[in-house]
Amino acid sequence: MSPYQDAIPFLWLGGFALCLGLHLFLHPLAKVFRQALHWLGRHPAPLLWLTASLTFSRFWEHRLGMQGETIEATSEGWTMEMAPWPHIFLHGLANAWQQFGLLFHRVLAFPSFWPGHWADATLQALICAFTQVWFGCYLINTRNIFTEEGLSLRQTLIRWPNVIALAACQWPWWWIQKQPGPEWNFAKQWLLPEYLLFLAPLPLAIATLRGSFFHVGELTLQWWLQRGKLLASFSVTALPILALLHFCLGVLPDQILGNWLMARFLMEAVLVATIHLWLFVSAALLLLWGGYVDDAPVSLEEA
Repeated sequence: MSPYQDAIPFLWLGGFALCLGLHLFLHPLAKVFRQALHWLGRHPAPLLWLTASLTFSRFWEHRLGMQGETIEATSEGWTMEMAPWPHIFLHGLANAWQQFGLLFHRVLAFPSFWPGHWADATLQALICAFTQVWFGCYLINTRNIFTEEGLSLRQTLIRWPNVIALAACQWPWWWIQKQPGPEWNFAKQWLLPEYLLFLAPLPLAIATLRGSFFHVGELTLQWWLQRGKLLASFSVTALPILALLHFCLGVLPDQILGNWLMARFLMEAVLVATIHLWLFVSAALLLLWGGYVDDAPVSLEEA
């Protein structure tokens, strides 16, 4: 064993921290990333909800013995230091690609009660669609200090036809994602994330515009045309963050927390939730910059 073997986990952490620093200070969209981080600091409730739900989901899946590939970033059953580099790289890239597609479609994790069953996929899709639209409404409403409490929930309930349509669009992802067997891996890791990315602006468009699903789709296409290049720039740099996060989660919990199972789950959940919401809010600010809220233009300076 190399005498530097024990330092490898902390090299991953150093690379992860360096990548975050570059995004906050040197990235062309650094102002947006800083605004998103500032927003999370002022509104920690979504972060706490996602952290708690991720922790419970990890515990539930561990209790049921489901420790294979899951949607949440998890520590791996193999040792990353001993695995061949191509295997590490491809596995991390596939996981990052999945997580990137999921950024725009889930702000609350929910454990699987009937893995691989259509009922489980339906429940997952409905919960994720509802909470994602709620979060979009909440994000937009926080721009107004006079917004009354409970408005975001009422706005989401009013949009129930579009929420159901969004859940129907997300349903294939949740059904295939929970199918057992290696024959589904290629679709899970490399095909379906593109499908989610194509729908990426849709939940925020539903939260932004109260109208028919057709008009929401028009706004989604408009955002793609107006902000497609910025989103491409965002994706090129967001993927390395998610890949490095995956690598860190593969080695750090064992190094730092040992056999403290719940502490490991909590540490993973905090890291995943923070990066997930930070990146999503950054992308949402880019989309709102080019869209309309109640027919009034939105600028980044007002975010």
